[in-house]
Amino acid sequence: MELDRRGLAETAEPRARPKVTERWLAVLAFVLLAAPVLLILAVMMPTGEPPDEPMHLMRADSLLHGQLIGHRVATLNPGTGAPDAGVTSDPGLAVAAQGFDLLTPLAQKKVSPARLKMLRSLPWWPKPIFMSAPNTAAYGPLTYIPAAMGLGTARLLGFGPYAAIHWARFANVAVFLAIGGLALLLARRGRLMLLVVLGLPMTLALASAAGQDGLLIALACLGVSIFTRGDRRGDWWGAVIFALVIMQRPPYLPLVLLPFVAGSPGRPLCERLLKSALMAAPALLWSAAVARWVAVPLRAGVDYLPGPLWPGDPHRLFRSSNAGAQLTVLLHHPVQAVLLPLHSLAAHWKTLSEECVGLFGFLDIPLPLPVYALWFAAIAAGLTAVAIPKPEPTRATPEASPHATLGRLAVLGMLLCCLLLIYLTLYMTWTPVGASLIEGVQGRYFLPLLPILILAIPRFRILLRLPRGVWVILPVAALCAGLIATPLVILRAYYWP
Repeated sequence: MELDRRGLAETAEPRARPKVTERWLAVLAFVLLAAPVLLILAVMMPTGEPPDEPMHLMRADSLLHGQLIGHRVATLNPGTGAPDAGVTSDPGLAVAAQGFDLLTPLAQKKVSPARLKMLRSLPWWPKPIFMSAPNTAAYGPLTYIPAAMGLGTARLLGFGPYAAIHWARFANVAVFLAIGGLALLLARRGRLMLLVVLGLPMTLALASAAGQDGLLIALACLGVSIFTRGDRRGDWWGAVIFALVIMQRPPYLPLVLLPFVAGSPGRPLCERLLKSALMAAPALLWSAAVARWVAVPLRAGVDYLPGPLWPGDPHRLFRSSNAGAQLTVLLHHPVQAVLLPLHSLAAHWKTLSEECVGLFGFLDIPLPLPVYALWFAAIAAGLTAVAIPKPEPTRATPEASPHATLGRLAVLGMLLCCLLLIYLTLYMTWTPVGASLIEGVQGRYFLPLLPILILAIPRFRILLRLPRGVWVILPVAALCAGLIATPLVILRAYYWP
């Protein structure tokens, strides 16, 4: 019997080593191939060019002035003609972060020594004032803590607003690398897909900016990696992480059902309900606070007539978005709650897919076409690798049970509901009243949902016939292509004549 135990230990030991090796190789690839791109983008990307970076910086700076949530003011926003909302922030930081206008041609955005000298000489203002930021004023404070710490540290050390922006970027980079590396270490399934999501050029562009989007993607990867462990204590941490993600992005609310279909099996119903309540409560409470103190119409513009779906007076003029009017549209055409998102997705799928991989600046700086093709292939390889089972003898497993199949279908259903809610939220808050196409949706909104596909993919034993390492080639090649192409694209867009 002792010999049998010793023999089992000897045969089990070699199986454990590849897991550790695979885990650390993924982290090594992440650090060597993704971290340099993060640092290059943090230094080279002009301030204000990443999506909504000036607004995100104002939100981060407001934390340093004790403002956990933005506020609405009676003063009308000159663009929307409606009450304005924003945060308390330093105007000097806003000027340094303003960058270029949306309508500025890309050829006129070259970074010159004179412009850099001007930005570096910008001073801090004597005191913070109200700054209009109706979108980021509604975001929760937790994911802005790293950027706020970077801003505060830079100011304490005597740096100006322009240098402080880069300190905020570096703080976000450090936290993103830590969270992403932890996700790769903890995952017991789908590690290659997590590496693909974390290494996407768009993910790295968002993570190297002073906003919250990159951290949300990393947190989603970490939450999924914890749920793949099937550990009871880990499930609670996964619920806490996704509670933070959902709080920052309320359209992700359907993900509160994850405790019922992911994590450790056989947990009591009351425990799963408690985890779902933990995930939903912060988002619901924060959304109520935003509706009470912050929410205002977002879309600026001139007076316009409503679109073809508007059931009221066709001659009524609107100037901004109008959630109440859009609700009237959806109540009058209930089927449009599904058809509008699907129609809009079909109309913009090409641009959205490019934005998911990498579209920089004001979504006007693309990567070379071969790089897109390589990254799409890498995503396919990462998802395929999730379906590879462990090389063990065939036996009945919980994963092959009808309950597990229903759970995977439920995950897909949750992702579809999140997709619909993203579109409907933009229809209510950004799209002109009665329009037949939803505006404002960007590919970056879908990136935190991409790693959740890991929980929806079954295993197929037929894939064991292929070498496991074959699926690693495309993701690593895509990371290498991103390491080369991304800096060159930024250099050509902003620095080279």
